[in-house]
Amino acid sequence: MTLRVPANDNIGSLNGKVMLQLRDDLDTAPESQNWRALAAILKKPYVFNQSEIEKFAMQIYSNGSPSTQLLLSLGARGMKVTELVHYLDQLKLEKILREFKNYEPIEIKEQPESQLKLYGGEKLVLRIRATGFPYPRYQWFNGDSIIDGATESTFTINNVQEQDSGEYICRLHNSADKSQVKFSDYASIKVYTKSPVLEQTDIPMDKGHHHQPAVHAAEDQCPLPVITGHPRDSYIFNGHSFFLLCEAKGRQPMRYRWFKEDLFYKESPCPYFQVESATPRDSGRYKCQVINDFGEAISIPAVIMVANEPQPHAGSLPQIIQQPVSCQAVCGGVAMFVCEGCGQRPLQYQWFQDGIPIPGATAPQLALPHVRQEAVLHCQVSNRWGLTCSNTVFLRIISPMPHTVGGYTATDKVALLIGNYNYRCEISLKAPKTDIQILSDIFRRLDFKVVSLLNLTLTEMKAAVDAFCELLGDGVYSVFYFCGHGFEEKGHCYFVPEDAQTDFKETDCLSADSVLDSMQRKKPRICTMILDICRKRNKNGPPVEENVRVAPRANSEGNSCICYATCAGLAAYEIGESGILVKHLQKYLSLPMKIEDVFSCMRHDIGEEQLVIGKQIPEVITNILQPGRSFTDPIQYRNGWTEAFNRRQVAWEQAHKEPTSQTIVASKELGIVLELEFQSIFSNVLHVFVTVKEKGQTDECTAWISRIPTTVSIAEQPTIVTEGKTRNSIQDIQKLKNDLDITLSVKYQVRSEAPQILYPDKVNLGMPLVAQLKLWEPRNAKSSLREPTEQTEEVDATSGTHSM
Repeated sequence: MTLRVPANDNIGSLNGKVMLQLRDDLDTAPESQNWRALAAILKKPYVFNQSEIEKFAMQIYSNGSPSTQLLLSLGARGMKVTELVHYLDQLKLEKILREFKNYEPIEIKEQPESQLKLYGGEKLVLRIRATGFPYPRYQWFNGDSIIDGATESTFTINNVQEQDSGEYICRLHNSADKSQVKFSDYASIKVYTKSPVLEQTDIPMDKGHHHQPAVHAAEDQCPLPVITGHPRDSYIFNGHSFFLLCEAKGRQPMRYRWFKEDLFYKESPCPYFQVESATPRDSGRYKCQVINDFGEAISIPAVIMVANEPQPHAGSLPQIIQQPVSCQAVCGGVAMFVCEGCGQRPLQYQWFQDGIPIPGATAPQLALPHVRQEAVLHCQVSNRWGLTCSNTVFLRIISPMPHTVGGYTATDKVALLIGNYNYRCEISLKAPKTDIQILSDIFRRLDFKVVSLLNLTLTEMKAAVDAFCELLGDGVYSVFYFCGHGFEEKGHCYFVPEDAQTDFKETDCLSADSVLDSMQRKKPRICTMILDICRKRNKNGPPVEENVRVAPRANSEGNSCICYATCAGLAAYEIGESGILVKHLQKYLSLPMKIEDVFSCMRHDIGEEQLVIGKQIPEVITNILQPGRSFTDPIQYRNGWTEAFNRRQVAWEQAHKEPTSQTIVASKELGIVLELEFQSIFSNVLHVFVTVKEKGQTDECTAWISRIPTTVSIAEQPTIVTEGKTRNSIQDIQKLKNDLDITLSVKYQVRSEAPQILYPDKVNLGMPLVAQLKLWEPRNAKSSLREPTEQTEEVDATSGTHSM
């Protein structure tokens, strides 16, 4: 093996680009290939104990990287590049290994068995072993027919039948050069039908070959245990409970054996267990072994972190709490941008235009006077711990012109934005959170009532659509956007909920057609859907019920525009923390352009995106009968639409009501007074700012949220924004069934005494944001069919504007 870089160099000398790619790959890889997997295969002198590994893991709660800490520690212990490559090779991390290894042609080390004779119903297994770099790609054939999905080195048919007889061969390649393609030897497979009285002599056997008929389940399903839902990581506070669930299917009875740090923990006939009043001793890696009479399956480990006493984090990379947003300005006018960061002070800001630092642009606010050309900007926030970059935003130059394109108006404008990224069954995504925030900012500035939700279950997604449709009506402009995992079957697109099991089918997901149908029942003036998902087939195959009826596309109203991030059969991509679609769509949404032109310009730009040429091709289907309508059209508040508008306004405000600011006397004796303030960027994430208004007799004093209900979770570790002020983020607000009660911790120090912590009484925050909508509660699917049609008020025909 030859390397592109000096083999005996310390890994600490690797260039920054390679180190960043190593960090990103190891942080985001699946469980079997991430930084924990790397730590698990290390040999002396590079072995870390469990305490050290969990310290690396804690980096995620301070916006840091476990992988970076692991690599720095390995460099400090003297690891050489050749040793790192050896371990990365074991994990099959091909992408990053391309920076180290040269091309190696394929060499077949082990051929599949040349001849096999089986009974019908037995298990066929063909294997081939080969080396090469990049790693060989496999495709199995039966004769000249390609076998769909047979792309691994091992090919298996669990329940082989007579029609599976044939000549099997495997094609291997690892290069675009056709001369490098290799083929295995043929494997001749003969399958015989088995009758109840069949004797072994009924099958012609090779001399000396002893054949034992296999035992098979009477059921159609595989008798072996198959895990469909792995236990999930959890970060909780001392004294709270945690719940671990391992869902599996297979022949009953099944037993569940739980292990903590690979040591037996407990056994149960149930797929779950709960630990009440957890302590830091309960922290660790838990996995489940599912056993029945036919075999076993082992889950992916779940990491449980029980924090003894959460401390607000200051010594870390800065965080950006207010991202800049794209804007448009008249030629010669002024463009304004704002980026706000938090973290250990002092913070330094530097704005960039087209990748070049702007001289003197070192404040959170950026004002560009006399703008005459378009630009791409971002802000870099740094402190002594490192730097963080904001989202990329765009400056568009427009000519002075009327606000509307065709003189149209809307009676109201509403948008539902859903982003799922924290998946139980799929690889987690980075783009949805960023993309939802970008689109929320844009649509709010266009006077849309925006509902933005992160990480919803199927029940919550359906309920959110129902609640959203309550805001629709005659003359309303509506936008539905989904970003996350998805797929297409038989021309219908589906959105994967965050709680979907490993073997999810169409019935476990939300149908795009059903969403459109629900929206069209309310007869909005404009019905726009933006589907930021892949459109490949579901890897789990056709649905169990072939006759499931999907609501038809309701495109007969002449008001719909559907934008797909990609064409059927292709994937949709994300780069870093933003998706390709939103990267280009955000440039045009705020401009006074026709809706159809917005998507046309976006398609043109993606067509020139070098990274996805031929891989992601957006598709737009539209039948808007008044194509002059624009997202920038103003809302007509009067002339007959006031009452309906006010009803929607009240409903939206109720679902986005933040708790009122509160002043709390934490300690009368010490004179400590706190103030709670609230902010919401998303409709189901609440940011709580805890400020020490009066330190009283203390010299130092900081307060933060230390306990929350188990139905919700913390989005990130409490962060010090400024001296005496912390930012606390609570997510999953939609899951609240009772009032949100929080417990504060106040850490103080008087003179030279040791720091102390006190706990004021619980603070009741009520049911904030979307909690009162009870999205966790299943909706009656037929209820919308019984809804009365909204009666609209009379329109003033003399207004001279278009509102229909």
